[in-house]
Amino acid sequence: QTAAVSLDPAVHPVESRAWAEFNNGVASALQVNRRAEITRGWIAHHKLDSGGGSSQTTAHTHAGFLFGLGLQGHLQNMPATDHFRYLKSPQDTASVGLVLGVACSYVGKQDTNATKMCVVHIPSMLAPSYSEIEVSAALQCASVVGIGLVHAGSTHRMMTELLVGEINRKPTDKPTHSDREAYALACGFGLGLVCLGVGSDAPGLADLKLDNRLLRLIHGGSEIRLPGSASG
Repeated sequence: QTAAVSLDPAVHPVESRAWAEFNNGVASALQVNRRAEITRGWIAHHKLDSGGGSSQTTAHTHAGFLFGLGLQGHLQNMPATDHFRYLKSPQDTASVGLVLGVACSYVGKQDTNATKMCVVHIPSMLAPSYSEIEVSAALQCASVVGIGLVHAGSTHRMMTELLVGEINRKPTDKPTHSDREAYALACGFGLGLVCLGVGSDAPGLADLKLDNRLLRLIHGGSEIRLPGSASG
């Protein structure tokens, strides 16, 4: 039950183990006591490779470890400077683990900083001068789910309109939109979280006709524009 299975690198490249290592990190973090006091130094200490693996493997495992700590609510005290260090990592697992971990630490709290961290990774929300910045598909998916987590059950009008618009956004020829279906599904998860438990009785959202919009996206039909959007 505790046997370690080694993969032949000639058959299974290192990248194929990324999310498996990520899941191992999550499992390790979930063993941490929820009432424990977690400091940035403690988190940094556990980034060190004590298992003799490659630095890339350690990065994937640590990314999962971050997400697991976030599930326990332990990332609320992590400073923004540490956020930036993980977000600039070349590995998707690091940025995805951080964004989802921080979002999980602020579930339903509508925290401004957590919201900003998610929104800046949604290309359509960036100013035109930043439109050429590439954001990986995995990070975009994590960001829209993160918005849903941070605003869970809030029926926040702006976030609802944002997520509905993103589900309905037409695919482009940019490489970052190659996982269009995954992104639309992630937006659906985010929208469901924002409107969690309220259904068609969501206060202040009646004019959006969410039921009709979602049914149109499933079955097809003429486009239903958001209130206040341009008609041309």
